[in-house]
Amino acid sequence: KALRLQPPAPLVASLAETAGTLSPEELLAALRPLSAQSVKASGGRDTLAAVATRAMAQLRSSRQAWELEALCRNLRLDIGEVNYDEDMAVEESQEKAASS
Repeated sequence: KALRLQPPAPLVASLAETAGTLSPEELLAALRPLSAQSVKASGGRDTLAAVATRAMAQLRSSRQAWELEALCRNLRLDIGEVNYDEDMAVEESQEKAASS
C-alpha cells in the first residue's frame, strides 16, 4: 500500500497563491494529491475555488471537466458559475478546423 501523507498547510497555501499561473491541466495535476483537510488548513480554499472556476471554462474535454468537478467536490471547493464566452467558442471552432 502507498503511504498517504497530508501535504503541509504552508505548501498548499503556496499552491493557492500561484495556482492562477497554472494551465488547466497543471491545476488538475496539482489538485489530485490534496485532501479537503489540507486545503482547509491552508486557508486557500476560496482562491483555489476561484482558480478552478476559471480553469473549468478552459478545459478541452468533458472528461477533464468531470475530473475537475469531482476533485473540487472532494476538496470541498465550491466552483462558481462557469461563463463559457463566445471568444472561446470561436477559438474552439478554429482549432477544430485547423486539425481537420
